[in-house]
Amino acid sequence: MAPRRIGKTSLVRETFRRMEERGNDYLLFVDVQDCKTPEDVIVALSLAAQPYGSLASKIADAFSSFWDGFRDKVESVGTSELLELRFREGIAGD
Repeated sequence: MAPRRIGKTSLVRETFRRMEERGNDYLLFVDVQDCKTPEDVIVALSLAAQPYGSLASKIADAFSSFWDGFRDKVESVGTSELLELRFREGIAGD
């Protein structure tokens, strides 16, 4: 995490501007700084994507696929210091 006011957002916006010139990409900038929960982030992304019809569907599908796979592998979620995930026994790999 970098300090405030050093140009992180400006770099992202400039990158988006250059990518828009190519016309090959979907670009969506959503400020989630005020989001308090993962659900708030999903709502913010969904609302920002809504004008782009097919993009909104792609985002919803991606979250749905991610959540289905994630939910099947997690035994419990809790807080130790910051966040603790306990994966089901027998889940191995990276």
